[in-house]
Amino acid sequence: MEAVAHERRPLRILHAHHSAAVEPIAFPQAKVVVVTAGWTKLEHRGQVTPLTEGDVAILPAQALVAGVPLPVAETVTFYLDPPFLEQQLAWTRTVAPLATTLHAAAAGTGPILSLRPTTTERRTIIKQARTLAACDASSARVSLELLGACLSFLARIEHVISPPSYVLPRSDVRAVVAALRGDLARRWAVSDLSRIASLSMSQLTRSFNSSLGSPPMQVLARLRVERLAELLLTTDWTVQRCAEAVGWFDPCYATRIMKRLYGITPSEYRKTARCRRWLGSEFRG
Repeated sequence: MEAVAHERRPLRILHAHHSAAVEPIAFPQAKVVVVTAGWTKLEHRGQVTPLTEGDVAILPAQALVAGVPLPVAETVTFYLDPPFLEQQLAWTRTVAPLATTLHAAAAGTGPILSLRPTTTERRTIIKQARTLAACDASSARVSLELLGACLSFLARIEHVISPPSYVLPRSDVRAVVAALRGDLARRWAVSDLSRIASLSMSQLTRSFNSSLGSPPMQVLARLRVERLAELLLTTDWTVQRCAEAVGWFDPCYATRIMKRLYGITPSEYRKTARCRRWLGSEFRG
């Protein structure tokens, strides 16, 4: 969480990378935080809320919140001006319990609320959050469209409000994932990762399977394809250059992996995932 300028604007969207703890800080806006990569903890009034990628947290206006990345995290945060949020909630079809939560957040009351979607929903939420972060929210008209998009994807996962307790992955697993994210283009071997974790290769594989449900190299492939998708969305680089940036020097191999994990090729993803397409169809439900 980082400070933003103080001029009033209905909606701000901040895409940020965090590698150090943030001391408690309050904002006049209600906040919706989407963890798009890594893990983090939010601390508010003695409440500790652990979050993993794809999780969403709703923070009340004026809430004094500290953030602790574990050890690094990437977030997209929506800063919602309370009067603007209340006005929009009055005419949107957003229903309880989500509407109740957002009303409380606009009023500056209530605890931090976390939403934990399913695995499939997480991919959609992360992709949508990054897409929204790439849009310009400086005009009132665009702010209205973006808020509608924000409420739309939140409404899809409101069934996970009041989730069960969540256990973060082991610290050695988090350290290895942070190292992978920090240098995706490197030719990683399991032996490299076991040294980072100070575990044998078999112990590391068991830790990854237990914490993340996949062995280290499968997690690396997922991290690479997520970054590949982001580069396809935010740059005009060729597919080959995007693939090389994440450590795949054979674009055909990158295409096979993305097709397997996302069900779509890099070229198809770039064609369909631009802002206009998402705002015009995907977010409107």
